[in-house]
Amino acid sequence: MHDYCSSQGASERQRGDREEDELESENARLRRLLLQAGIDARESDVVNRLQKALIGELHHLVKNLLSMVLFITGLSIRSATSLEAANEAI
Repeated sequence: MHDYCSSQGASERQRGDREEDELESENARLRRLLLQAGIDARESDVVNRLQKALIGELHHLVKNLLSMVLFITGLSIRSATSLEAANEAI
C-alpha cells in the first residue's frame, strides 16, 4: 500500500509540474502577444502622426497651387479687352 501511495503522490506532483510548466508557457506566450500589441500601437501612432503631417503639407501645396492659378487667371482676364478675349486667355 505504501508503494501505491508513493507512486500516486509522485504522479500527482508530475501532473502538477506539467500544469505549472504549461501555465508558464501560456503566460510567456501572452506576454509576447501583449508586447507585440504594444509595439504595433506605437508604430500605428507614428504612422498616424506622419500621415497627418503629410496631409497637412499636401493641403498647403494644393492651396498654393490654387492661389497661383487664381493669380494667373486674374492677370489673363485683366489684360483682355472683351469677354471673348478673356475666355480665350483663360
